[in-house]
Amino acid sequence: MLKPSHKSRIPAAMKSIEQASAVLIAISHSVENMEPCDISDAIDACSGLINPHPAEIDVEAMLSREHAYPDSFTLAERKAERLTRARLGISHVMTELIPLLDDDKGAEIYCWLNKVLTLVDIAIIDEETKV
Repeated sequence: MLKPSHKSRIPAAMKSIEQASAVLIAISHSVENMEPCDISDAIDACSGLINPHPAEIDVEAMLSREHAYPDSFTLAERKAERLTRARLGISHVMTELIPLLDDDKGAEIYCWLNKVLTLVDIAIIDEETKV
């Protein structure tokens, strides 16, 4: 059984595995046979493996699901749960990150996110009334 502190790292590890797979596939083809977008995707995948942002693990832990949705979850329940996680992320940015910015930019970003958060809240209410 995994320790609780390690369970939150599973989504990030899975993402790293997917990125590594993309890199291996990309390098298995010669560059001459690759489209520019494929080369760009390979570079992005390599960059993500080498230089992930320090906040990536925290973001994954806060916003990702630890387990797949149960078969019993309806589409409306999945939407409501995802919207709730989106709300959590937006709220975190508004309360923890924006205060670190200068006053003018922080206030502008806060206004935008506040309106987005209102839309998310309305969507959550709509989904909950369907369930």
